[in-house]
Amino acid sequence: MPAFYSSQHQLQKQYWTQLQHLIKQTKPTTDLILNFAANTGGSSAPMIAGLAAIIPDGLLYTGITNHHRNRPRVMYHGRITGGLGQDDFNFSQPTAAHFRHIYAIIGNQTASAAEVTIMALKRNPHVTLVGRSSAGYTSLNGGVFLNTAVAVMTIGTLKATVKIHGQQYFNNQPLKPDIPTLYQPLAPLQLGQSPHLDADFLSELRTIMKHYH
Repeated sequence: MPAFYSSQHQLQKQYWTQLQHLIKQTKPTTDLILNFAANTGGSSAPMIAGLAAIIPDGLLYTGITNHHRNRPRVMYHGRITGGLGQDDFNFSQPTAAHFRHIYAIIGNQTASAAEVTIMALKRNPHVTLVGRSSAGYTSLNGGVFLNTAVAVMTIGTLKATVKIHGQQYFNNQPLKPDIPTLYQPLAPLQLGQSPHLDADFLSELRTIMKHYH
């Protein structure tokens, strides 16, 4: 689950199409592992569209304005609408996919749009969050242009449709995992390396998955 941001429709389509294809190719009798550990965000709509086969249609989450007005974000039949200052988003609706269980790996670099996507994903009762608390960029933000500078301001609170570790309202609070791990998911980076999962974390994850079944 790589980070993604682009306003170009073609690039957005490439992103969600590839995610849908990967899920379609995964055998339904297995567990599905989604690695959000290095996903620093971008745009949540293409991410949600890419995972639409495992996210039920309906209320994804609610944006609550600073004046306490609710702005629901809804997905239905290949269309994501509503929200607080967010554009509508159209995509090809995939066939629903069912797995034995779904594990979503999160950590301190899981941020922003990735956190919003996970809120929507948690509506699936077969999803378990594993790892460490996320970065905590869980507010809705807007930009204000001041000459040549841009100020990013918090314009609303996020209300998850289902509680995540007992919490439903988020305004720059992290998402906490259902199963916390001793090790951070991402290994310390060495010069020239790309982000990758820590070997000790992977050993923990295997143990968790065996215990779960």
